[in-house]
Amino acid sequence: MNEFQVTLGSIAGVRVWNNKVFEDKRGSLSKAYVANSDDFGGLEFNTVEHFFTTSHLNVFRGMHLQSGVHPSSKIVTLVSGKATDYLIDLRPQSITFGKVQIFNMDENEPKSVFIPVGIAHGYHSQSEKTIFSYRYDAPFCSSCDAGISPKVISHLLDLTIDKMVLSSKDLDLGGSPLEAFHSRDH
Repeated sequence: MNEFQVTLGSIAGVRVWNNKVFEDKRGSLSKAYVANSDDFGGLEFNTVEHFFTTSHLNVFRGMHLQSGVHPSSKIVTLVSGKATDYLIDLRPQSITFGKVQIFNMDENEPKSVFIPVGIAHGYHSQSEKTIFSYRYDAPFCSSCDAGISPKVISHLLDLTIDKMVLSSKDLDLGGSPLEAFHSRDH
């Protein structure tokens, strides 16, 4: 695959694309994003913070976003493994407010997702070692860290939470989309 294949998500502002992959006898290179490229329809993204998560089989991480006075957009990329990715629009003025987008991520078809401010993200690891790359356009702000407990919205995500590994932080998150979006506003 030599070209980015960008598609609009079912949630307003979300973009999903297959990464460019180059292979030869040494292995492969997967290019996830090129700043100011026409391929992304004018998407300008300045990475301020970049980190990776590693999750074991049946781990659920989410539903997270950074809101308040330091909101953040992000680009997430599956580096290895398999996962089901979940987005929920928490922007009250959005035409897709409350809408959920679910899609599969697989290292054999590398994808990246641009997630605008106000959209919570989570994923369910479906392999023993699933690695995601997260690029944020703002530094982490603990007082702006927000989300929705997956147990509160599991019916929207079609998940059986009691069979998954979750952090106590994720289980203790709020339960209302408006509460998550306005969480810790200053």
